[in-house]
Amino acid sequence: MGTKYTGYGGDGDIPLSGIHARVTARLGVPAGISPADEIGWLERAAAAERQLGLAGSWAHDPNRLLALRQARALGAALAEANARGSLPPQ
Repeated sequence: MGTKYTGYGGDGDIPLSGIHARVTARLGVPAGISPADEIGWLERAAAAERQLGLAGSWAHDPNRLLALRQARALGAALAEANARGSLPPQ
């Protein structure tokens, strides 16, 4: 069996915060910024990638756009869970 990606810390599980850290590092999000600044950075990066696509640029990467949107959603869910003091529902 492979490793499960969940929000709980059972045997072999990777916490969602760990996944979020890996994804944002791969996308080039600056380290050490606040969750609100991170969400803004991801929104601006997604808007820039979307503009590349609309312009028909060879540099447009639809997979990067998808990853930016997913990282933004995960970051928002984690920020909300931290504000409430619990993990998001699974």
